[in-house]
Amino acid sequence: MVKDVVFLWLIFTCAFTDLKKRLIYNYVLLPALLLGFFLAGINGGLQGLKESGAGLALGFLLLALPYYLGGMGAGDVKMLATIGAIQGPLFTFYTFLCSALIGGIWALAYLVRHKRLTLLPGKGTSIDTLPYGAILALGALLTYLQGGWLY
Repeated sequence: MVKDVVFLWLIFTCAFTDLKKRLIYNYVLLPALLLGFFLAGINGGLQGLKESGAGLALGFLLLALPYYLGGMGAGDVKMLATIGAIQGPLFTFYTFLCSALIGGIWALAYLVRHKRLTLLPGKGTSIDTLPYGAILALGALLTYLQGGWLY
């Protein structure tokens, strides 16, 4: 129950700040991360801590390359890593897949709506970025709401 509250608070807060200010704050992520580990240790002992650590590592690794290539901000990477620490590696992987699908649909809809569906940007045009924290939040929420039938 407490884990669910922490998780939902995290994703809704990050989605809101990412949509409003295009930022995901460390002062939101760090307490959620620490609570994720604390709750994992309380509920699952050493095995729970290992699951939490594996989720953290997987969340980081899945978005590290896109971050280093300039495709997203560090807050997005830290957000998925924090989700991993709270929910574990399998949930994190499904969140990643769901978010990638949502992000692709969101980007395509944006490009079609703004009549910018071209292979290369024209001279003087900028390439807008997606609020990927909000997309991660939606992917995590959909993974959460599916109730475990995937795993």
